[in-house]
Amino acid sequence: VGTSEGSLCLAPDPFRQLVATDLPSAGVDDQEIASAPLGLELTSVAGDTRLLLDDRGAAPQDSIDEGGFSHVGATHDRDDREPTHDGTSPAGWSGFTQVRIGFAAALVSTMVVVVDTVVLAAPRGFCAGVEMAIKALTWMVRVFPAPIFCYHEIVHNASVVSAFERAGVVFVESIDEVPSGAPVMLSAHGSSPEVVAAALDRGGVMVDAVCPLVTKVHHEVKRRAAEGFDIIYVGHHGHDEAVGTMAEAPGAISLVDPNEGLDPFEPRDPARVALVAQTTLGLFEWESVLEDARDRFPDLWTARRSDLCYATTNRQAAVEALAARCDVVLVVGSENSSNTQALVRVSQASGTPSYRVDGPAAVDPAWLADVTTVGVTAGASAPDQSVREVVAAVGAADSEIMRVTTEDEYFPLPPSLRALLGALQAAVEGGYSARHPGRPGLLEDDRSWGAAEALDMLSN
Repeated sequence: VGTSEGSLCLAPDPFRQLVATDLPSAGVDDQEIASAPLGLELTSVAGDTRLLLDDRGAAPQDSIDEGGFSHVGATHDRDDREPTHDGTSPAGWSGFTQVRIGFAAALVSTMVVVVDTVVLAAPRGFCAGVEMAIKALTWMVRVFPAPIFCYHEIVHNASVVSAFERAGVVFVESIDEVPSGAPVMLSAHGSSPEVVAAALDRGGVMVDAVCPLVTKVHHEVKRRAAEGFDIIYVGHHGHDEAVGTMAEAPGAISLVDPNEGLDPFEPRDPARVALVAQTTLGLFEWESVLEDARDRFPDLWTARRSDLCYATTNRQAAVEALAARCDVVLVVGSENSSNTQALVRVSQASGTPSYRVDGPAAVDPAWLADVTTVGVTAGASAPDQSVREVVAAVGAADSEIMRVTTEDEYFPLPPSLRALLGALQAAVEGGYSARHPGRPGLLEDDRSWGAAEALDMLSN
């Protein structure tokens, strides 16, 4: 509970530090002098005691923007997006101090490789579903005492999971591991009906952070199964999303791995076959199975809108353009991230040497020998913090952004969490007679913060 302007509100702790960085020589403002690649300085600054939650003003992708790497560490005004380096909160930010984490100097100091140009893909990194899930779990951490339990990793990224573990989240592979009455969250990848029911029965509070795009596929599977279709689910064996989706209609659905093809699939009625997909597939993986299925089953049912996630498709288009421009491509993301692995495959299919890295320590200098241009992108669950560290570790005399499209999608917090927070907000404000009619509350202002800020809060 924090106070602001005489009212009480439930909110995460305020940001209390602004991280200022020396700028990499890759991008230096005209008024600034290029210094050592990195420097890190923590400076205490005054901050409002209330964090207003309005997500759209803070896109993590903007922490390295089209202005060049000279703007890394800058804050941005929501209206004009112009960077400022004076350490103050820009107008339009509803009174909270924005955090920009700088590069890790110790990591960079171990790298001696310098290339001519680093090209950064846009869009990259967090998608709307990951943003929603990270912010939802951050709320759970702030509202409930530790431990908070989460069924499966909230998103498939090692650094994100580690941040939550340090904040008191326990990730489990079975709902049986959750103590009765404990708060529990279900991951963004979607869960089986049995898991959802068990979590509702066992958890004191249950929040399902499933991505809405995954929910769409779940609904398609249930409806087609009820109509008597045999369903082909194109996905990867053992992936959390595939396991949850298959459980919606186990008697009517068959998993087809895109690397194996349709040969094992035999429907009861060739005229009643439906085709759905794991949202994080590579576009080329989906299209190869789709083409084969249409040839074999002329009456094939497919969704009017593709099951593939918009962010997955956009990032694959961006990395394809990146591969055509660069000598080497680095894809930031964890090994168990399906969409990250798809980015690597798409880039390699273009004939460009491409490597997945979790962070700067994974960059092999041998990859960059005799290389002039390096492309960098990130999977949909990779923090921009990791991207910036990789860019700094590579080192470059010049930099540029390669943008293929602009994203503005927003997914609100899960309904059960919004209901809980709304009730708590009303109880606290009502108890102190401090409600301000006409002013937006925390839930209405959810768009002013992003997952990057949520992760920063966990370390404060």
